[in-house]
Amino acid sequence: MNNNIEKSLEKILTKQESAIYLYLLENPGQTVYYIAKALGLSRSSAYPTVDAMYTKGILLKLSTDTQAYYPENPETLIKKLRVDYNNTFDELQEVLKDIKPNEATNFFMNINSFEANLEKAKELLLKVKEEVYLNCDASLDIFDKEFAILEERGVRIITFSFSKQESKYKNVEIYSYGYPQNILPTRIMIVSDMKEVLVASSINQNNEWIGTITNNNLMIRIMSEHIHHDIYLYKIQKKYKALTGENLFVKGKDDLFLNTLNENESFFCKDKENK
Repeated sequence: MNNNIEKSLEKILTKQESAIYLYLLENPGQTVYYIAKALGLSRSSAYPTVDAMYTKGILLKLSTDTQAYYPENPETLIKKLRVDYNNTFDELQEVLKDIKPNEATNFFMNINSFEANLEKAKELLLKVKEEVYLNCDASLDIFDKEFAILEERGVRIITFSFSKQESKYKNVEIYSYGYPQNILPTRIMIVSDMKEVLVASSINQNNEWIGTITNNNLMIRIMSEHIHHDIYLYKIQKKYKALTGENLFVKGKDDLFLNTLNENESFFCKDKENK
């Protein structure tokens, strides 16, 4: 028997059920004794397995011979299993969505790839009931469907970005330095109702991503403060320039800097404000 068939069947049946079904396809009309003997199974395990398969309609018996088992027609079996599994998935979807993690339990989950982090970001947005903070250098259009739903809920969306951002939704507040967007996005940061936070970024030039989602209160506070402080600095710089005509946060001109490793990688210290 083809190993690929066995592996595929074992995704929907147990290993023992798969072996019995495939054996009976080639050798229909066998008793449990001969099934167990042919497959090297103990009769103590073969009897309940065969009985369960018969109950589920995977195996059949002739009315004239109640000891011999036959496999259900493969096409009929697949249709039956598909219906059963779809019904099970529908039931699980309804039941599992109502199960919430204990709020006292902290979780940290790592997420790989941009696509997976984007999907998690959208999922997090759809949870928001009141207020969300967002730092993202990708176009906000990637969240168009989610923003439409949040607008209907009356959710306040506060966004910060060094890149130019626009939105057609009235509930979206944008604070942006207006610089051209990168060809590839590099960060997504979301704080949802001060309950959960997603921090994700690219980690190399190949656009490989890593992200973390957590309900840890310290992480939520840190990321919330980070986004707020970015907005405060943006507002301070705008007011300073309006008053003096000069840019604030210019390395070599301001005494605000600490000459640290972090500053050497920061937005302001790369003199982007002069471009």
